[in-house]
Amino acid sequence: MALENKKYSRIHAKTGAALTKMQNSFDNNEHAGLDAFPAESALMYQMQKMQDELDYLRGVIDSSKTVTDRVNTRRQSYSLNFFDNIATTKHYMPFKDVNEQTTIYQDEAAMVMPANGKVVSVSVRLPAIVNSGKLTIGVHTISPGSNQFGSAFWTERETEGLSFTGTDDFHLFHFVFDNAKHFDAGDLMSLSIQSSVAPSTSYIYFWCTAVIEYDYGTNIASSSREIES
Repeated sequence: MALENKKYSRIHAKTGAALTKMQNSFDNNEHAGLDAFPAESALMYQMQKMQDELDYLRGVIDSSKTVTDRVNTRRQSYSLNFFDNIATTKHYMPFKDVNEQTTIYQDEAAMVMPANGKVVSVSVRLPAIVNSGKLTIGVHTISPGSNQFGSAFWTERETEGLSFTGTDDFHLFHFVFDNAKHFDAGDLMSLSIQSSVAPSTSYIYFWCTAVIEYDYGTNIASSSREIES
């Protein structure tokens, strides 16, 4: 998006020797005593704040004049809906279809992460709740070169839990995660869901959406290669 029209005017239009004279005055620190005067001191304070802001912008704008944070960081939402009676068994939510799994490495549940990143949130809507308990969402990862066939080899990065009661029919449970990063580029990642008590005595719909943030400044690789670890 383009910047709005500027709202400032030039302070001076000096060039050549006149401009050099001004620079020499600055280089000789002739402005140093101005902070003894309240009005001038206030102006110097604000000018330094503006310089701090410009220094920050230089840090996020690369040599091609592109804002790097905006280019590299992307958020994507995934539908993880399924239909089941999960009871108290830990299940892994499906990324590619509607078949939740009880095995962490199944291809429906585990996905290779294309870049460093994190799980921002998972939202779960439940109908027909008849019991009271706690619902927990977990983030699990395993790096390349590690045996993914077995949950013991995976690392649980973070969990978030929310309580529910038998009167919470059709409520939305929104789980927000705190970690700055959950996975590295190339990791397998799975999202688990588990209840301390069966939410329902029968099969119910789980409407689930995950928001995942990727930092494409740290993706898997810029050229074809084998990743061993």
